[in-house]
Amino acid sequence: MGVGGIKPNVVVLGADQFDVTDPAQRKQRVRHPPCLFPSRHACTQDDFFNWFYWSINVGSTFSYIFLTNLAVQGLPPLIPESFGFFASFLIPTVSFFVAVVIFYAGRDRYVKKPPQGSALSRFVDILCCAGAKSLHGKIVLSGGLAFIPAIVTTIASYFIQDPTLHMAFAVAGAGLVVYGTLVLMTSGQDTSWVLEAAETGQYSLGEVKEAAQVVRLAPYFSFLIVFWAVYAQQNMNFVMQGCQMDLRVGSTQISSAMLSMFDAIVILVFVPVFNSVVYPVVEACGIQLTLLRKMGIGFVIAMACMLTAGYVEVWRKDAGVLAHVNSNCARAGEHLPVSTLSVWWQTPQYLLIGIGEILVNIPSYDLFYSEVPESMRSVCQALNLLTTTLGALVAGGTNSIFSFWITSDLNDGQLERVFYVFAALVVVNLVGFILVSQGFEYHQPAKTTLDLVSGLSPALPRANHRRQTRQT
Repeated sequence: MGVGGIKPNVVVLGADQFDVTDPAQRKQRVRHPPCLFPSRHACTQDDFFNWFYWSINVGSTFSYIFLTNLAVQGLPPLIPESFGFFASFLIPTVSFFVAVVIFYAGRDRYVKKPPQGSALSRFVDILCCAGAKSLHGKIVLSGGLAFIPAIVTTIASYFIQDPTLHMAFAVAGAGLVVYGTLVLMTSGQDTSWVLEAAETGQYSLGEVKEAAQVVRLAPYFSFLIVFWAVYAQQNMNFVMQGCQMDLRVGSTQISSAMLSMFDAIVILVFVPVFNSVVYPVVEACGIQLTLLRKMGIGFVIAMACMLTAGYVEVWRKDAGVLAHVNSNCARAGEHLPVSTLSVWWQTPQYLLIGIGEILVNIPSYDLFYSEVPESMRSVCQALNLLTTTLGALVAGGTNSIFSFWITSDLNDGQLERVFYVFAALVVVNLVGFILVSQGFEYHQPAKTTLDLVSGLSPALPRANHRRQTRQT
């Protein structure tokens, strides 16, 4: 509930501080930390999304490296081990209290867009009204609504003890997500059915076109689900794979889950590199890196991540077994053999998933902000964040379907095939992404941000005119 209340709104509030129609004002809103960008003087809205995501991972890295160790070991002599967990929760609580005070203290300095009523309820009403008049609309709505029972079914599976019934619920949940994803990929781009709601007279043409503007991003909602299914592997199969690799550091064994911190570290290192070096160099070569092009490259890197993980798994099994060493992941009384291959060979796959996250997730924040009506920005950011959950459902369902390849002792299984399945999913996802993205038109910022009579962004009539011109 906390994340759901903060993330969709704070990213929109931050981006609202920029007037993208005024280059001078855009360059004066926010200044880069001089230690990071000594040669630059200002931050654009594009930079904001990069640094917003970078700051999230500062917190993640602090939690992985410091708070987790504090919880288990304490911080003698200041914090005894018995108070470790208490301190690990107290520190973020106090930090958040300070953050709220600072946030509230600056309330008069923010650019604040006025509320425009219940945008979500109006959006849903328009879609239901239009869907009732169109078969195509009914199909699209069925795909969107499929995600609701998918979440309920998957959560229910966690409480089912019977293995067969648990499998049935998990697969059903993943199947519903796959159905919804395929429907939105193939049918979501056509928004002509939404315009039929204007014929009823209940809604203005501006309100209906705003709804259509959101619906046209439905395929990208689906493409992100596949990416997050791949991303979820670092908390699922990557950890299992690491458990049977050489975890020794000196006389102890580290936790294979600890390598997840590399994802956050990669983002901390490479966001500045991409922002100040890679993107400017590529664009200096005459290649325009649009939001969708960045996402497409990110999907390619996600595929490479899965292929790399599959190769490492084959390599791990072909390597010898460490004699007289039992994995620290083994249950009491269980022997889990460990490969001679060091767990640090997992670093490339964590590196790739981190770079893929930079190229996919950061542009998705921008896409679901700049390409939707002002009144729907927070809602669309919430939907964008929902893809993370839905991707995890697909990942869990896929693992359940191919559970015969994921054995207790991975030396007896075929985990690499699971990674190759996810790589194949990304390939299919990428093909669909390329086909859908052909001819995508980005909205140009207008001098006035809102038509107060209709509530319609002024960019819409121009975009609609261009579509009509092409059709004629």
